[in-house]
Amino acid sequence: MEKRREFETFVRLCALRTGQVVNYQDLARDANVAPATAKEWLSLLEDCFLLKLVQPWFSNHAKRLIKSPKLYFLDAGLAAWLAGWRSPNSTRLGPMGGALFETEVLSSMLKRFSHRALEASVHFWRTRDGQEIDFLLSTGGSVFPVEVKMGSPRHERLAPLERIAEANWKQGQVVSLTAEDQPVSLSDAWRLCLPESLAFA
Repeated sequence: MEKRREFETFVRLCALRTGQVVNYQDLARDANVAPATAKEWLSLLEDCFLLKLVQPWFSNHAKRLIKSPKLYFLDAGLAAWLAGWRSPNSTRLGPMGGALFETEVLSSMLKRFSHRALEASVHFWRTRDGQEIDFLLSTGGSVFPVEVKMGSPRHERLAPLERIAEANWKQGQVVSLTAEDQPVSLSDAWRLCLPESLAFA
C-alpha cells in the first residue's frame, strides 16, 4: 500500500512536469524515492502509453545542447486533472497553460501518424543558452520543426533556422491559437499555423 501511494504521488508529480526537461534527481527527491526507482517508474509509465520521453536532437551545429529528455503526458486532459486543474479557463490561463497546450499538440501529431500507420520520430532541440525548438518531427526522410506558442510568437524568440537547419529540414511551423487573429511578421524560415493546419509533406 505504501508503494502504491508513493507511485500515485509520483504520477501527479510527472503531470506537473509535462513539457519540461526531466531532472531525475529533483523528481526522485520530490517523490521521496531513489533516482533508480524514478527512472524505472518513468519507463513503466512510458511502456503503458501514459507518457512519452522525447529525446534531444544532437547536431554538430550546436555543441551546448541539452542532453536530458523532455517528459510529456500523452493525454493533456489527464495531465491537467492530475495537476489539479479542473476547468478549461483556469487551465488555459494558469501557469501550466503553455505546457499543456504543447502536450496536446504533441499528442495530436503522434495520433495523426499512428492512425495513418505511418512512422515518425520526434525530438526537441534546445541549447543551454536558451534557444529551442519544441519538436523536430522526422518522417519520410524529412525533418519538420514545430514551435508551440499559446499567444502570438515573436520573431526574435524563434530559433534561427536559417543558421541551424540541416539539409533535410523543412520550413518551420509555429502553432498558435492566435494564428487567425493577429498579423505576425516571421522570417521565411517559419510559417504561422493553427494546430489543425500542421503539414508534414
